[in-house]
Amino acid sequence: MILILTIIFCLLLSSCTSIEMNLKRDGSGTLDLKIAKVYKDKDGIEQTYSREEVDEVVKDIINAAEVDSGMEDRVKLKRIKEYDDYYSVKLSFMRIQYLSQSSTGGDLGIYTYKDSQDFIQEYDSISLLQDYWLYGSYKSLIKLVTNTKYSFKNARFGDENAKITPKYLDGTELNSEEITDFFSDNGPLSKNKKGKIFTFFIVDIEGLESITFNFSGNIKVYASKNVENVTKSSITVLPVSQQATLTVVDKDPEIKNVNCFVGFVYFDLAPNYLLIGILSTLGAILLTLMIIGIIKGSFKRFFKSKKFRVIIKNYDLYLMLLPSMVFLFLFAYLPMGGVILAFKNYKIYDGIWGSEWASQGGLKNFIDLFTSPTSNFGKIVANTFILAFWKFIFGFLIAIVLAVLFSYLKEGLFKKSVQTISYFPYFISWVVISTISYVILATDGGTINKILIFFHHEPINFYASPKYWRFILTFTAMWKTAGYSTIVYLAAISGIDQSLYEAAKIDGANRIGQLFHVTIPGLLPVLGIQIVFSLGNLVKDDFDQIYTMVRGSALLRDTTDTIGMIVYENISNAAAYSSTAAMGMLQGLVALILVVVSNHILKKHDIQGAY
Repeated sequence: MILILTIIFCLLLSSCTSIEMNLKRDGSGTLDLKIAKVYKDKDGIEQTYSREEVDEVVKDIINAAEVDSGMEDRVKLKRIKEYDDYYSVKLSFMRIQYLSQSSTGGDLGIYTYKDSQDFIQEYDSISLLQDYWLYGSYKSLIKLVTNTKYSFKNARFGDENAKITPKYLDGTELNSEEITDFFSDNGPLSKNKKGKIFTFFIVDIEGLESITFNFSGNIKVYASKNVENVTKSSITVLPVSQQATLTVVDKDPEIKNVNCFVGFVYFDLAPNYLLIGILSTLGAILLTLMIIGIIKGSFKRFFKSKKFRVIIKNYDLYLMLLPSMVFLFLFAYLPMGGVILAFKNYKIYDGIWGSEWASQGGLKNFIDLFTSPTSNFGKIVANTFILAFWKFIFGFLIAIVLAVLFSYLKEGLFKKSVQTISYFPYFISWVVISTISYVILATDGGTINKILIFFHHEPINFYASPKYWRFILTFTAMWKTAGYSTIVYLAAISGIDQSLYEAAKIDGANRIGQLFHVTIPGLLPVLGIQIVFSLGNLVKDDFDQIYTMVRGSALLRDTTDTIGMIVYENISNAAAYSSTAAMGMLQGLVALILVVVSNHILKKHDIQGAY
């Protein structure tokens, strides 16, 4: 991480003298850079850096990191202090291993920061060390911002002057047999579970005299051409000059000597004292509470209480309940831990817990949803809400009206037949319904267009006209679910005391009067529960319906792009997992708020809620 910051500054400041990088456990860290106020340029003429120029350089560094990594906020400015002879700049950076988008590098160089076990399994990583650096060969590197390619003449044949040999901490060089064993599948790299490998390859940073790397662990082996100082947890590296061909678009190639910082460090990661401290504190608190409970007799009172006796008496029932509780925990509550994806920059090879936290306090994915012009979050939410709202309104109205009409029918074959027919669409899959809809809506030979042509109207291309699809999706949803939805209302109507209808008739109420004064008040408890549950779905969409009905038409996205569709489209795109997780989390939070608020409002008006 520190390397990142270092390289950027070096590219832009010829007055840099030294850089100190502090790498944390995960590869993130800080960079301390000193920029001399007065320095000599290539012609030996003294130049002076102003504070405004330093500020501009810092901006350029941060922009370069954004280009190289493809991500904003990977490098942040912490402070700039001015002293008599120099400026002190401190930057923080996220994981250095993600600085460059490709193995060809970037303006800040090529870096690796991995567990030694993972490192030994990756051919490209081992090849960099064994096929290049150990034999004095340097790979080509491309700087993305300047679009410059550095091709080294020794790229294949090696150069004794550039060759680096791994050494132990005491400076003893590894012999050829030890080197072979070191990089073997059964060597110390693959066996050491605490081991970390950090590699760096920094090219053409003028004015940089040294880089110091500080690690969160103990160095075991290091390798670099010019090493000035090595301690238990830090190493200072000097540049080595190598001849390279610089190729820039629309320019003639230029051959010149460039300064390179190249090498690797193998170290044992130090224990995570923060985690150890947290776990120790929690353990101490738990032990303290247990001791207090024993002293005060809390456990004794519990074992003598009625609740405990009830549990013992009905132990068989609790054992029967246990599988359901385990199932609920495994498949409902445990997966909720995945919500953490919304606060991380998810990398599939790091896993959910190993991925780095997102910037801006972990809220970058949420902020991007509202601020990024490419997210279309507003349109997606609007489509989801409008479709759900239409289904909510018409679903209630149609279901209640049908239930009331069914209740007016006399018991018999006709009533049973009508109810069965109304339930039947619910059991038809959306795949079948989408096929039926296509037969009706198709431009060439569709039922509706045949009718339009018969009355001398132009046919409508429904599958290229997004304006019709909110109605189509709402109508098909109502046709499919309206009959089945009447079951709960019919059950509520049948539970209404019939003497209330008799009393209403005596008071002169007709069918309409009985509906408003007896039936609807009797439905209120059920209506309350259904309203609470339905309001929770106002930010959800019926993915099965939209996916099958729209048939993948990109022309309909203006009105059919919903949260469910976006989540589905990004299933195969691991880079979008964090943003879609953030979208799903917001959806769930809004649904929870709607459920809680609607339930509270209903109870305030003496209507039975869901809880």
